Amino acid sequence: MSGEIVRRHRVATTTTGAETREEAAKRAAERRVRKERERERRYKWVIEGYGLYKRYQIGSSIINAVNGIDIQIRRGEFVSIVGPSGSGKSTLLSLLGGLSRPTEGRIFIDGIDITRGFLGSEFSILPTIRRKKIGFVFQFFNLIPVLTALENVELPMICLLYTSDAADEGLGV
Repeated sequence: MSGEIVRRHRVATTTTGAETREEAAKRAAERRVRKERERERRYKWVIEGYGLYKRYQIGSSIINAVNGIDIQIRRGEFVSIVGPSGSGKSTLLSLLGGLSRPTEGRIFIDGIDITRGFLGSEFSILPTIRRKKIGFVFQFFNLIPVLTALENVELPMICLLYTSDAADEGLGV
């Protein structure tokens, strides 16, 4: 037997009859239900933040802007973050939106760990996540004054289409 390749195959045995087909259909339905439950469990939260800290050092002082926050937000859920001035609301939103890096903790958007996007890689996932999954309305929104509100909203989408077309053509834009 030296030099021979032995292959093992799983042999499925089937019998004919309505009962076997019904059992197979039932097993397939059970697999679909299990798969759907797993998907729902995995993507139950659209935004997740665990053990979030954001510290700033000013001189010899350390300011704790966000101190050990855990947050989970379901898809379609409306959430308000309230608190007095200086309590870290804007800092928390900045962290959850991928605009700044947490000092400690992990942030997931649709199950994707965005805290890994801050590692400085040229292949960072953050621009893609921000472009496709996150939207911000800033207090000072800095619209282009000569454009209408609709044109201001359309402008980033036009830029996205332009860069996508250019990349498809190999122009490297």
